[in-house]
Amino acid sequence: MQCYLDPDWFSGYLHGTSPENANFYTDYVRVPVALSIGLTSHPRFKSDLLPIVKGAFEMDLYHSITLPSGASQEAPGYMNHAFVGWYAEAPILLKYWDGYDASKAAGGRLEAAAGFPFQISQPFAWHFLGKQAGDPSAWSGRWMLPTGDTHPNESNLTMLEGLVSTIGFKPPSVDTLKSTDVEGFGFMLRDKVGSM
Repeated sequence: MQCYLDPDWFSGYLHGTSPENANFYTDYVRVPVALSIGLTSHPRFKSDLLPIVKGAFEMDLYHSITLPSGASQEAPGYMNHAFVGWYAEAPILLKYWDGYDASKAAGGRLEAAAGFPFQISQPFAWHFLGKQAGDPSAWSGRWMLPTGDTHPNESNLTMLEGLVSTIGFKPPSVDTLKSTDVEGFGFMLRDKVGSM
């Protein structure tokens, strides 16, 4: 774990360096976070190791997510690809990192990120698919923008709705979506939300 987090090996965002796309660092830092779970009985875990790995986790959130909107610093599909792991691992961190609430870390960035894909969702192509597209007034009948983004499975809002529940996040009702400035992303313009 320490080798992964040694700034001489890969400094992440330290010292003004860039790990390239934000999701690259998320994928990288998930390994030492997972390894830390096996070190909880180490005599120096709480005093020395846990602060290092928590710092790396929080650094990832800080450099990946814009507050208050939860917008990503890169394409939304890349953010979801990276963050589905954090949503799934949050309950594990809560248990093994002394009650650490990952959803509130780094100013609540993980919780904010959970809401972002729902804010930028759109109905499936109803005019092409008809009733096969699903009901756009439910999350199961919508997908995340931008369509055609790289990680299409992470554009599945039904799957994402289940994952974000692990951090206690519940998306708002579709009919509450409105035109808004999504800080760090741009404007989302809505018309007849929930209609075909």
